[in-house]
Amino acid sequence: MESFAINVGNFALSEPVTAISDLLLTLLCLRVCWVMQRMSGKNSSITSWQLFFFGMSLSVLTGVFVHGFRHYQTEEQHYLTWMLMNSIAGCSVYFAQVAASRSVLKDSGQGTILRIIAQVQILAYLTCLFFIHSFMVVKIQIAAGMLPVMIIYIMNYRKGGKGGGWIGLGIGLSFFSAIFHTLKLSINERWFNYNDLSHIFITASFILIAAGVRIYHRNTLNVPVVK
Repeated sequence: MESFAINVGNFALSEPVTAISDLLLTLLCLRVCWVMQRMSGKNSSITSWQLFFFGMSLSVLTGVFVHGFRHYQTEEQHYLTWMLMNSIAGCSVYFAQVAASRSVLKDSGQGTILRIIAQVQILAYLTCLFFIHSFMVVKIQIAAGMLPVMIIYIMNYRKGGKGGGWIGLGIGLSFFSAIFHTLKLSINERWFNYNDLSHIFITASFILIAAGVRIYHRNTLNVPVVK
């Protein structure tokens, strides 16, 4: 993809739409964290989802520097920032897995098994990312971690649980971002590239997941949710 930047005074902002959408995603994730912090009767599952969104907020905030400040970074600085962004994103998936283990699977031994798998997976992910240096590793980590979470919540929804359907739908929608990114489908390579399109699906995904967690929390614990 052609390198593109806009000049604001003496400042050059590279990949402007991607950088700005990263910033908006950061604000969205922090807003979700704030709402979850105010939930009455908050339990370990809610805390884990909160950590998922907080981790994602740090990852996409780092993405602002990866994409928007490219002209001010050496190759080594850009690589280290890219590694930080993807390391945080991969670690955030771990907390979604823990959230599922402590909500839907909390009364079964499967919850413990899922947490053990998640721990092994995150160690394998960080090791692979360190040696392979490919965004495909990140996609595999997110898919391998979030697909079981999606299935768990959808199965819960099919059994009459509330909110799980929205969580499953949100996670399913996020896979479209990977498709657009992998195929590099762009409306315009400068102003609306595959990164920007994938951010649309990620934004919708996060909104649906957050709504699902809120509904699941409200109906499972039977406590009020502070607006």
